[in-house]
Amino acid sequence: MDKSTSRAAGLAARAALDPEARRLASASACRHALTIIPRAAKTVAAYAAIRDEIDPRMLLDILELRGIALALPVVVAPGKPLMFRKYQTRDVLQPGPFGVPQPSASVATAEPDVLIVPLSAFDRSGRRVGYGAGFYDRSIAFLKTKRPVVTIGLAFSVQEISEVPVDTHDQFLDVIVTEKGPIFCEAQTVGAGKAG
Repeated sequence: MDKSTSRAAGLAARAALDPEARRLASASACRHALTIIPRAAKTVAAYAAIRDEIDPRMLLDILELRGIALALPVVVAPGKPLMFRKYQTRDVLQPGPFGVPQPSASVATAEPDVLIVPLSAFDRSGRRVGYGAGFYDRSIAFLKTKRPVVTIGLAFSVQEISEVPVDTHDQFLDVIVTEKGPIFCEAQTVGAGKAG
């Protein structure tokens, strides 16, 4: 299965979820994600959900109450890593590229040590299929040149596939969290898939 097919399968499975099932699964995934955020985390970057993605707002609300700084991604330009800007849950977001809400340009930047990412499909090795632009792969690679960063994929369990195809630039995630709980992924070399 190539990336386009994997992406289409994951997105179709996600879109087919009943709205109430999606809401309950979203809340459950957020609760599970709370259990694996490192205690030493200073800044957690997540995303503003669009379409039928898992909505991390409940997770962000609780992290903020715990005194953890938050950040959201900002698209700088095609082919570039994402920039992360500070975020508080009461902030009003601005429309950004691809219809993704983002903090305004007047908000200070941040460097997350935990990054929560959306995805189209995933496997248990921590491989993910995004939306095709490569923003998160570039961003994870860039962040890792500056400091250790824990990467967490947030997804519905129906988005799991047996094996995600990888390219040399692809970044593996440390954990995938679904409504069923966390999946701690095998250590992998960037861009290296399983043999066979």
